[in-house]
Amino acid sequence: MARVAAVTGKGSAVRLVTKNGRVEVALPKDVDADVSASTLHGNLTSELGSVPPPAMPGVPRVARMKLGNGGTAVELTTLNGDVIVSRAP
Repeated sequence: MARVAAVTGKGSAVRLVTKNGRVEVALPKDVDADVSASTLHGNLTSELGSVPPPAMPGVPRVARMKLGNGGTAVELTTLNGDVIVSRAP
């Protein structure tokens, strides 16, 4: 699991990508970020924004969330695994 304690400065992108395995990130309460999350064979869950239902089998699940004022790009991608976005404690 990747845990992001702080995202500072717009333009400092965070990118977590894997082909096989779960991508999990916990973002701080006051983060300003534009989050893009996707998986082909897995579930996509988020405590921070809405996740659309799967379009159809074989089509990647994708969610985009603007947190706070947005700005810092956070990309979370896996082909075979879950993507989990949660709030840092």
